[in-house]
Amino acid sequence: KEAGVPYTGGSSGGWRRASVLDLQSMYKNSPNYKYFNVGSDTPQPGDVAFYIGSQTPDGGSNRHVNIVIEVNGNTMTTIGGNESNKVKKSTRKISVGSQGLVGFGRIVK
Repeated sequence: KEAGVPYTGGSSGGWRRASVLDLQSMYKNSPNYKYFNVGSDTPQPGDVAFYIGSQTPDGGSNRHVNIVIEVNGNTMTTIGGNESNKVKKSTRKISVGSQGLVGFGRIVK
């Protein structure tokens, strides 16, 4: 949004999505987006990383998302909000279940 890229698919007509599961559903069900499970494709910068499980990067919920900003082999650097009450850049393993990592979303327009 801050980059000035228009988007009208959110629940309030703009960028806002109601939940992690709502966003995940959008990536799975829209022809303009692609969802893939961990291991079925290599994430790229700009992809959304989905975490669902008992231990997610925000440390307080069972659902969370981050944006991939770099990939190096089997690790990725992500940026995410609401992690330790701040926006946080982190390096994480790309493996099923690592902090609840389940898959990725990508724009394919």
